[in-house]
Amino acid sequence: MLGWSRPDPLTRDLIHLINARRHDHGDTDDAIDTLQAFLEQGREHDLLTVLAALDEEMAEWLFDLVDDGGFRASLAGELNRPAQTED
Repeated sequence: MLGWSRPDPLTRDLIHLINARRHDHGDTDDAIDTLQAFLEQGREHDLLTVLAALDEEMAEWLFDLVDDGGFRASLAGELNRPAQTED
């Protein structure tokens, strides 16, 4: 028999966000922050596992958040990059 272990805090945050979304009171910014933390930790496989376990509507919502979060992260990188001058 497999032992059960308590999920780590980031996984618990993701579970809470999904449950909040199912009950129509989720916070998009918090969800994007949590998803970005997963990606920063190299836990893409965990996100894919969660996506596979969700119904179609919830999976689309999560995928859209990942896409939006990726856009925000790339935009933040552009804003933090020093401006290049033409010589």
